Amino acid sequence: MEKHTEELIHKNEPKSAVKLMFFIIIFFIFLLFFLHGLINKTPLYSFLKEMPHETL
Repeated sequence: MEKHTEELIHKNEPKSAVKLMFFIIIFFIFLLFFLHGLINKTPLYSFLKEMPHETL
């Protein structure tokens, strides 16, 4: 009986790991879009965007 439940737990582990990874990826994408939206509104971002062209 104990062995059987252990097998079930091991079978369910990858699924929960995939769900967690999926959630983290979605969260990071959302965060990136959110930060990108915030940065675009500030003049500092456009200033930084212009700089590399001048230095290169």
